[in-house]
Amino acid sequence: MKAQALEMALIAVAYLVTYLLTFYLWMPVQNLFLEPGLALASLIFLPHGVRVLSVFLVGARSIPPLLIVGIIVPFLMGYPAYLAGVAGALCAYLAFKIFLLAGYRVEPRAQLISQWRSLMLIAFVAAVINGLAIPAILLAESFTEAEVTPLILMFVIGDTLGAFVFFALLAAGGRTYQWLHGRLSD
Repeated sequence: MKAQALEMALIAVAYLVTYLLTFYLWMPVQNLFLEPGLALASLIFLPHGVRVLSVFLVGARSIPPLLIVGIIVPFLMGYPAYLAGVAGALCAYLAFKIFLLAGYRVEPRAQLISQWRSLMLIAFVAAVINGLAIPAILLAESFTEAEVTPLILMFVIGDTLGAFVFFALLAAGGRTYQWLHGRLSD
């Protein structure tokens, strides 16, 4: 029980940190170059990598912390689509289930790095699920079709690139840790 609570806390913290990095570091730079109407979508949405990795590692147990952070953070930041947190929390899980139904099982093994292609494919499918769900939610919340249509592609690109950058940062962090550990133990 204690291990699961720690697991949930780690997922929530990672999801929160990547949200903050995306919205407070990346989005201001992105918004210098994009139209203001596209400010709801990030071209590099790091939290998508957390979604995919957490579902990969712990399955459905990742949904509650993803759901809590995915609803609370947009609310605190003043974004109007709170139901988008539900879509975000479920999209990676649904993508893994789609692959499982197709007979393609991706499970944690000792060599996580060897599975990056599979995880990126699942991240893309999850991005498509999320990219279709969020605009539907926005349409229901009185956004116009003209406002929502460009966001579909932005969400798919942003989630996919975000997962790629997140995995690349994890790999770089792991290599840096190994290098430092080797240097310090000499």
